[in-house]
Amino acid sequence: MENPCAHFKMIRSAKERLRTRPQTYTQEELDRLFAACDSADRAIFTTFLLTGLRRNELRFLAHNDIDYRRIEIHVTAKDEFLPKDYEEREIPVPEELIQTLKKVPRTSKWVFPDENGNPLARNEILLRLKKAAKKANIQNATLHKFRHTYATRLLESGADIVTVQHLLGHSDIDTTRQYLSPDKGLKRKAVDRLSSKGHLIIP
Repeated sequence: MENPCAHFKMIRSAKERLRTRPQTYTQEELDRLFAACDSADRAIFTTFLLTGLRRNELRFLAHNDIDYRRIEIHVTAKDEFLPKDYEEREIPVPEELIQTLKKVPRTSKWVFPDENGNPLARNEILLRLKKAAKKANIQNATLHKFRHTYATRLLESGADIVTVQHLLGHSDIDTTRQYLSPDKGLKRKAVDRLSSKGHLIIP
């Protein structure tokens, strides 16, 4: 008799999860990816990269979730969608993204609808990403990798972990802590600024 649990993955302990830094996109990969996209897909992937949204948060992003005056995006509950852990939140975004979203045609209440005005199918965005990644010769492209890149860039630019936790909508700060493992180059850059004279050396 076949073991019914044979195909299930073992759940890693919190300690094991913290040892592995999530994979991120390099800027060179992103440049190639965006070059391989049409304007619609480029807008979708740029939104992922500059907001850290989860897939369903982007699928159910409505035009009235975008505050152009405050330059931020709101993750809100809707009849069709509830945020993970019921975590509604506001996400300040770069002006670059606001300008990108202003150019997205308004054919539906959703920012990124299908041809019938409905939210994109659950796997549609991933299929588009895989197609663009193949064209750009990028290995292991995933939607969640945009979220990892967003979080890692925030922390490496000096954002504190609590701020990043709230931007990502993590209910547990240990989930955010997995991104706190900068590469050797960043560690060297940080240490080189230290001085026994009590002030930081600015390169």
